[in-house]
Amino acid sequence: MKESKDVNVDDVGRRIMLLRNELGYSRESVAKQAHISTKFLYEIEMGHKGFSAHTLLKLADALDTNMDYIMIGGKRRQDKYTLDGLEKIDSETMETVENLLRIAHDLVCQKEIK
Repeated sequence: MKESKDVNVDDVGRRIMLLRNELGYSRESVAKQAHISTKFLYEIEMGHKGFSAHTLLKLADALDTNMDYIMIGGKRRQDKYTLDGLEKIDSETMETVENLLRIAHDLVCQKEIK
């Protein structure tokens, strides 16, 4: 069984910001492509806000990377098959994934407070 890694919202935000800067993209251009506000992207990059699975998918696409890289680091390669598969997920399943991400985010935030 593959060992799971903890998701740290500060690290997630830092990876997004570093990759965005490395690619030479402005915060405004990435936010526009991901269909989120510039302020929300700033809050994500600073580790102040979590985000939905849908936003994760859009950010990965805007930064030409995979969702695993954004969430836990590692390889930055865009996985076309993963993106195609996610786009075919029905709305009920996507809602479940978003709820799980929200729960994981809340758990990480609670752990950081203690």
